[in-house]
Amino acid sequence: SGDMMVSALLDAGAPFNDIATILARIPHPLPAIEPARTARGIMEGIHLNIAPSDVHLSVAAMREAIGSIGASPRVRDDALAMLAIIVNAEAAVHGVSPDHVHLHELSHVDTLIDVLAVAQAIDSLAIEAVFAGPVPFGRGTIKTEHGLIPNPAPATVRILKGFPVTFLDIPLELTTPTGATIVAHYVD
Repeated sequence: SGDMMVSALLDAGAPFNDIATILARIPHPLPAIEPARTARGIMEGIHLNIAPSDVHLSVAAMREAIGSIGASPRVRDDALAMLAIIVNAEAAVHGVSPDHVHLHELSHVDTLIDVLAVAQAIDSLAIEAVFAGPVPFGRGTIKTEHGLIPNPAPATVRILKGFPVTFLDIPLELTTPTGATIVAHYVD
């Protein structure tokens, strides 16, 4: 998911202050966002805590926010490109034009936070190339505003078309549309 990617980039050394600065410029109410070092078993890392929020934004509002916050050209262009990947996948899955996409769960402000934070972290770390192994998919179903849908979500499958994937016998959504979008945008 997007927040897990942001967490991994923070753990790799991306300055949280850079991310917090760019997010503070978003002209919409944001939930509290705080990185915390956590441990699970023998694994330790940064977990990005994002407080609950009921703020939902249209695609146009997200585009406007990304374009108006004074981000560097790379951050702005990457964030807009990731948003376009999500919108185009949802349009294809729902059989509508991108101009008529309503993002439901992906309209949550978390999506805007994720794409901007990842873009800023990649820029802050001066990452020039991103590589990935097969992307994991879980099994079962996912509860959404549309009701139950297959896992992986149809938009996730669409976004990762042509990428190597692996199916695991785990009844969880292991790759979200936002996580898939990050891979699709950055991995050559």
